[in-house]
Amino acid sequence: MKKSFFLIPILLLLLLVILPGLGFLLAGGDSEGGFSLAEPAYAADSGTVMITGSDGDQLVVTQDTPEEQLSGNGWIVSFGEEENTLTLDGFQGQEVVLNNVNLHLVGENTITVPDVSGVSGLSFKGNNHAKITAAAGGSLSITSAAGRTNDFTGIDTVEWIYLNSGTVNIEAIDLQNDNFYGVGVNGSFYVGYDAEDPVPAHLNIHLTGS
Repeated sequence: MKKSFFLIPILLLLLLVILPGLGFLLAGGDSEGGFSLAEPAYAADSGTVMITGSDGDQLVVTQDTPEEQLSGNGWIVSFGEEENTLTLDGFQGQEVVLNNVNLHLVGENTITVPDVSGVSGLSFKGNNHAKITAAAGGSLSITSAAGRTNDFTGIDTVEWIYLNSGTVNIEAIDLQNDNFYGVGVNGSFYVGYDAEDPVPAHLNIHLTGS
């Protein structure tokens, strides 16, 4: 019995030390450098744009990119509190990848996909429902050289895409690979979804195999 009476104060002391610390960990610590079990804070909806120009050079634009580097030959990126947008205006290049970024078309734009495996003309990634809009006459043509031997996907997306306005043309002829798609969709692709948009929406796909 003496040993039991001796252990009780020790156990009580350990509980007084451990329980506050455990409660601190479960609460995620504090703002003064305490350890935290909570998920790390990161901008899950932050936008990223990757552009491959006609010369094959790639450029990645994020919200941390200096303002003077948010535009280039035929394109400009704007980041906002609610939406991020890439505007193409007379753009000519090889690939565009958008992560949580919408696309706006002004004038005629062209993406010529190189004959390389796994490269799509326009890719949408991220966790939002991206949209394509256009000014009057705005269009995007996605094409590849005739006789392409690698797989081809004009537009690739893992989310829901809304083509609200503008014209998107996807054309590749005499494809030498059985894996070719105008639009590769894991979510849904809507054309003309926004009835209030004054500019009509058109999606034209023309693919031919060997």
